[in-house]
Amino acid sequence: MDKQVECFCGGKATLKVRDIKLKETPGVVKGVHYYHCAKCGDKFSTSEQMHELDAKIKVLRKEMAKVHA
Repeated sequence: MDKQVECFCGGKATLKVRDIKLKETPGVVKGVHYYHCAKCGDKFSTSEQMHELDAKIKVLRKEMAKVHA
């Protein structure tokens, strides 16, 4: 994953990491990657990052299902 990419505005977007609290599933997805543009302030994810997030959510839901079983 590139540490810096070009934003649609032409600015430089830097790779960032954050944790996301889910509304539907009680829990937190840790280490979610996204890009933040220094020029326009836009935050966005690539398709690779979205696939990574989807996989992390599936793992979290399976873990939560085991706890509630």
